[in-house]
Amino acid sequence: MKKNFCSILILICLLNSSVSVSQSGWFWQDPYPTAEYLYSTKFINQNTGFVIGSSNTILKTTDGGINWISVSPVNYNMTYYSSFFLNENTGFISGTQSYILKTTNQGQTWNSFETGNTYSNSSIYFLNANTGWLAGGCGTISKTTNGGVNWQTMITSCDSYFSGIRFINSQTGWAVGYVTGFQTYRGLISKTTNGGSTWERQFIDIDNSNYRVVYIRDTSNIWVAGDNGRLLKSTDGGANWIIQNSFTISYLFDIHFEDENKGWISSGSGKIFKTDNGGANWMQIYSGTTESIYKFSFTENNFVYAGGSGGTILKSNDGGNSWTKLNKRIGGVNRSVCFTDQNTGHIAGLYGLYLKTTNSGADWIYNDIGFNSSMYDINFVDQNTGWIAGEINSYILKTTNGGENWFSRHKGPGGVMHRSYFLDNNTGWFMGDSIMKTTNGGENWQSQFLLSGQDLFGMDFIDPNTGWVVGGQFPGKIFKTTNSGDTWEEKFSQDFTSFKDIKFFDHNTGYAFGSKVYQTTDGGDNWIIINNSFFTRVYYINNGTFYGISTGRISKTTDTCKSWISQPINTGAAFFGLHFINESTGWVAGNGVILKTTSGGLTNINNIVNEMPNDIKLNQNYPNPFNPKTVIGYTLTGNRNVNLKVYDALGKEIITLVNEK
Repeated sequence: MKKNFCSILILICLLNSSVSVSQSGWFWQDPYPTAEYLYSTKFINQNTGFVIGSSNTILKTTDGGINWISVSPVNYNMTYYSSFFLNENTGFISGTQSYILKTTNQGQTWNSFETGNTYSNSSIYFLNANTGWLAGGCGTISKTTNGGVNWQTMITSCDSYFSGIRFINSQTGWAVGYVTGFQTYRGLISKTTNGGSTWERQFIDIDNSNYRVVYIRDTSNIWVAGDNGRLLKSTDGGANWIIQNSFTISYLFDIHFEDENKGWISSGSGKIFKTDNGGANWMQIYSGTTESIYKFSFTENNFVYAGGSGGTILKSNDGGNSWTKLNKRIGGVNRSVCFTDQNTGHIAGLYGLYLKTTNSGADWIYNDIGFNSSMYDINFVDQNTGWIAGEINSYILKTTNGGENWFSRHKGPGGVMHRSYFLDNNTGWFMGDSIMKTTNGGENWQSQFLLSGQDLFGMDFIDPNTGWVVGGQFPGKIFKTTNSGDTWEEKFSQDFTSFKDIKFFDHNTGYAFGSKVYQTTDGGDNWIIINNSFFTRVYYINNGTFYGISTGRISKTTDTCKSWISQPINTGAAFFGLHFINESTGWVAGNGVILKTTSGGLTNINNIVNEMPNDIKLNQNYPNPFNPKTVIGYTLTGNRNVNLKVYDALGKEIITLVNEK
């Protein structure tokens, strides 16, 4: 049932503005458009389509998959398994939560409706605008007759799980999955002939299996596919099922027939199979990927799309005979990112990884710089001069032409360097298991300090002489110098603590980051904990604004580290590097991912249309219902009196929102 809230804050949209769309403040640049599992793909036509998947991922394209935008609702925590679109405007999505999502405006907004199934809703299917079914956990099948607003549980049997459901008409349908109660899971096929009111178990496999998808060609010919290459066919409406000869041991995720002879199957390990003789024989078609391929979407003019694991999106323009990858992926473990302007950026990572972009991260180009060891930090002093620190047999690398060429400026006895810090083109430090200083642009280096058995990770100077460095792990340590690093004095040591970064505003006030956030107001002599957040790296913007990163987390503070707010991101990857060129635009790099924001990480609300409407309309409020506030949009044909009131479910007037011209 749709949830209603009376105690809500109402915000009224501006006159003549229609429904708005919410988009995440961080978006993918590598992999592009995402690295998530894309369990369902649905294209309305050859250009407009949706892919959905893990970590609240709903992406939309209107140009055949070249560009994608996120249309995911904010403040939802859900993995989406199944989608069904009636037309270009109206679609439904189900997944791991007890509610489904519905859009009536091409994904601009989504409304949620409770289903009553608290396990999961793995498959959704609609026969028309009103009648639809859900199948999922605990053997639950639900039905709606009013467009998904209300759902009635038709059957529940917790010895089974349904992965797929399809209907051929208002009465006859099949659900597939598995049944327990044996030593292994066994594939299950159930059928209804009364719209889902009752279900008959038509077939239970004798072997370990899980059926994932059912495809209905017509009232007689039905296909079922599942794990371990299991493929079954019925030619008599499910009265009898024939297990097909095995042609693969991969999981089979989807099946589609163009006619009685020509069909396709998607499976694990990047395999697509095709038959030209009604399934008597299947041949593998090259897909260009080793990722699992989940669901097909066949559209007009022989265009076919498919989504898969690792953000895989495939496209065919010849009816599925050949495929190309739409997603872009460099991969690698990115440890540090640095931009010199809004377009030019650099990334360094493990195993000699060096990437460069000249178009603000839209494309990242791999360059072989001749060093194959791991690199942990990249830092540019200006557009041309940059440095790389890492485990490069104690080499320190430098470029003077914007990263086109890199050369060694130091080779020591061994060890690793984690970070660099430069005051100008000449004076800088590298830190790791020791501190190295140069005053002539790397021509010569002075060893300043050695923390035996402990590594140093962060440094900050308030003037050429006064600086701090942090490192160590259990205990974490903070050191200070007042003579440009000639000597370092230990100022603080804390058991069961690690320090990764440090920032000072003046000679007295500073912050240290690691397993907790510490503050000093006396130049580092004394430190107190002001926040329990863990960060591997931070970036200071201005006026008390910081960004901090850790595994699967990007956080922001605007009150000088007292409180931090986690920003919505669709990944649990480990983050290691971040860089901002202004308060709004920044990048985060990590284990196989590069993210970018142009809004300071905040969710954007963008008006879709701003024109005079032809009629009076009151739009669905959004977001709905899991927020302390909601937006009610309405449109008018001209300047006129408006009276807008809120009533509860019993018809009692709660509040008058608008009563004016």
